[in-house]
Amino acid sequence: MKKLRNDLYDDLRDELEDELRDTFVSDLIENVKTDILEDIRDEMKEQLVNLEEEMKEKLREELKVDLTSEVEEEVTNELIARFKLDITQLKSRISKLGRKEGVGKASEASEEASIVTVKSPTSPKKRVVSEEKEKDIEGERTQQKKEREGSPVVDWRNTL
Repeated sequence: MKKLRNDLYDDLRDELEDELRDTFVSDLIENVKTDILEDIRDEMKEQLVNLEEEMKEKLREELKVDLTSEVEEEVTNELIARFKLDITQLKSRISKLGRKEGVGKASEASEEASIVTVKSPTSPKKRVVSEEKEKDIEGERTQQKKEREGSPVVDWRNTL
């Protein structure tokens, strides 16, 4: 009987040890899995934040390029407008000088001044711009500028 009891205790103890070992191992495995998953999740979050920052930076650069081209276009338009203003002033000076020297010379000078060759900033070809066309273009730009600024728009063609 004693032997049977000892055998039973030994069997029970072995079973308990096995069960404890299995539980310990399974808990250990579960903890390791949890730790690994948490590490992976943290790493993914970090990568996501880095990717988001990179995308924001790329977007800023693209916007900066777009804004730069718009600014360049506005500066070019402003320079063209100033150039046209200078041409208009030169035309008036030529006509004044022509009046002082004689009528024939004034008409020739104003004829020569009415056709101006302007090199377009967008194309290498030259184009001929008449005085009326200059006024039309300048009026359109003024109208576009007023529309952008929110000023009331007056159709300048009807006022002429």
